[in-house]
Amino acid sequence: IPCVPWQSQTSGQVADAAIAEELTSEELQAKFEETRIALVAKIGENMNIRRVEYVKGGSLASYRHGERIGVVVAGEADEETLKHVAMHVAASRPEFVNPEDVPAEVVERERKLQIEIAMNEGKPAEIAEKMVAGRMKKFTGEVSLTGQAFIMEPKQTVGQILKAKNASVSSFIRLEVGEGIEEKRKSTDCVAARLRLPRHTGDR
Repeated sequence: IPCVPWQSQTSGQVADAAIAEELTSEELQAKFEETRIALVAKIGENMNIRRVEYVKGGSLASYRHGERIGVVVAGEADEETLKHVAMHVAASRPEFVNPEDVPAEVVERERKLQIEIAMNEGKPAEIAEKMVAGRMKKFTGEVSLTGQAFIMEPKQTVGQILKAKNASVSSFIRLEVGEGIEEKRKSTDCVAARLRLPRHTGDR
């Protein structure tokens, strides 16, 4: 899925080229640079190919939420089930497929944070450790697709829904237009604020 907020015809050409040749974002940028320049001149708005992701699997289903969010899900299931899972991914933003897929360093960082929070609440270290064990199971479930409550049936997790249908998901991709840009802008604003000269109210 190339993340390209361009006119539909051009974005389709970019997607076709990406799929046919499995090009990187840099290669796509080079291939469509003249097209990009012409579009910028035509509509007066800057644009670029920022990211491209590939997903492969036995079966694929996609979902697009408006013009901003696109999801592709790969797995072993019927098209309708995978489509519903893709809709869930668009809404709930899971970071991993299964709880056990959460990297050890991510789990350890969260564990230390939760222990610190518990001890700041006045809990003894041994009690804090026991409390955090339960919190960590909840954490890995919340950030993983199969551990999240399914948006269409919140009383069951996505994993439970898939198991009942003898289905599985192997991978997914979720891209959102502008994703990551806002954080970069905030960081730049903070740097600019630190560099701003102090105002001397006594100066005339």
